[in-house]
Amino acid sequence: MEDFYRKWFDKSLQNGVDTVTNKWLGNYTTAYNTWKRMESINNLFQKNVNNRGGNLYILDVGCGDALPLFILNTLNDNTRRLKFYGIDISVLNITFAENLKTILKTDNILFSIGNAEKLPFQDSYFDIAICGEVIEHLKQPENCLKEIKRVLKNGGVSLISTPNGNNPVQCLLRMFKKGSATNSLKLLKSHSPEHINVRNIKTWKQIFLSTGFSIIVIRRHGILYGGYKYNRHRLLFAILVVLDLMLDILSFGQNISEGITFEITKSK
Repeated sequence: MEDFYRKWFDKSLQNGVDTVTNKWLGNYTTAYNTWKRMESINNLFQKNVNNRGGNLYILDVGCGDALPLFILNTLNDNTRRLKFYGIDISVLNITFAENLKTILKTDNILFSIGNAEKLPFQDSYFDIAICGEVIEHLKQPENCLKEIKRVLKNGGVSLISTPNGNNPVQCLLRMFKKGSATNSLKLLKSHSPEHINVRNIKTWKQIFLSTGFSIIVIRRHGILYGGYKYNRHRLLFAILVVLDLMLDILSFGQNISEGITFEITKSK
């Protein structure tokens, strides 16, 4: 455990550096987008649980520290029929999740260390598979999607969230800031150094269809990811929130978003 605490302390220090550097503390603009992303997954998850009878087996691919998974486990009154499995490539994350599981006295979640592109589960086992903010980190996200399809039952669904590689609002802001369309297009795909496969909605739809999925619904996230500079313009942010609510209703608003959540189902 000494090694775990050392690594977790180092991770906490890095989070502290990131918080100070990006001024994330009290960042309500970024929190809005994060909340909206999680609400999309939570609402779609609850809908699928309510529409399915019997015992349900749920997989979280790339569960990280599993905090979202623990929250999902509290959304339904009858959790006894839900069996969760969380898998992540990080030993540190899984160790943390296991310790949190003990503290919360949760007995319907199992964790394992593993690769999202080679899942250690049998075919057609899960009813629901969640994959939040993972595929953009993979060189070959198609491999992960094929594995999710393999372990899902026929008619099973997957909830996948990922950044949108073609948000026109962000593109315009960067063009205005840099004064160069060329620089803007380069920045548009940079999102984060760890995001090596940020793609647009059209491309993801093509990939899902080619890997044997049908698309049920697409939910948009917030219009802007936000940040410290947006916090200084509260009136502007309030206007953007109202605009964001309007874009949720309008058909063309789907692509005007920092991220998207896909509900897809395994085709027979």
